[in-house]
Amino acid sequence: MKSRLWLLVLLVAATGSWTSAKDKKVVVLPEYAKMMKIQKEQQRSFTFLPGGRVYINTAFMGNITIEGWDKPRIRVDATINAWGNDNDELIKNVEAIATDFSKSPTDLNIVTQHPAEFMLGSIDYRIMVPRYRTDIKIKSNRGFISVKDVNGWLEADTETGYISMVNLRGYVSTKTVQGDILIQLDGTRWEGLSMNANTQQGDIKVLMPTEYNTDLTLISITGEVVVDYPVFQVNEQDIALVPVQKKLGMYLNQRVRDGGHPVTAQTELGTVKLIKYDPNLEVVAPPAPGKNQDTGEPK
Repeated sequence: MKSRLWLLVLLVAATGSWTSAKDKKVVVLPEYAKMMKIQKEQQRSFTFLPGGRVYINTAFMGNITIEGWDKPRIRVDATINAWGNDNDELIKNVEAIATDFSKSPTDLNIVTQHPAEFMLGSIDYRIMVPRYRTDIKIKSNRGFISVKDVNGWLEADTETGYISMVNLRGYVSTKTVQGDILIQLDGTRWEGLSMNANTQQGDIKVLMPTEYNTDLTLISITGEVVVDYPVFQVNEQDIALVPVQKKLGMYLNQRVRDGGHPVTAQTELGTVKLIKYDPNLEVVAPPAPGKNQDTGEPK
């Protein structure tokens, strides 16, 4: 294990609060800007065979970034952050957070250990996994989740945080209670079982290539469904994707071209927006964690 430790003084004022979906109470965050900050970095690497499973359970604050690569290995870079009013408190708080790994050639469990109700720390993970046939399950509390270029069975669930899903295949189910979701579809159809995205309090943006085929469902329980996608032809007839207005909310449930495995996006309190996407001209990159999202670390 590689590890290094240093101190930082935060220069930007930040306060905040978040609501726990479990107990429905507002949690007031500490005034991080008035404290010192310490960071501890760790790196681990594991042999990992095709068809393996990765389970990440932080139940804590911090960002999780996962990307596929063409290697039969998993690399985990972890950054532990802690805040305190003096050096003794900083050391105590950073040592209170630990990453527990349990593994086999086809399974890797990553669990963040921390004191109950502890808010003077967070942990950020950057994980590289085999691109094909890797199953991933993510359980977070508060933070940014990004998954890119992976084919497998993916479940991602966070209480508060932005979720980015780019160039995925297989089965994808992602949910955030408070946060926006970005979906960027790839190719001409969904390769796998389905894509499902759900947020209770947030907007969803779906970027879909102009030659895509799918059975598309977009739902906003109390908000809008907005379409910025060109008319296409089926049997020489022009077809437009047209949302349906309800007394409360809007939805779109429509076959796109030849249809295909379903893509579904739903929000309760927000807007779902469908946007045309040209992969030859555009590069999709979510906003940087900690700058435009509520990530667990002060902005």
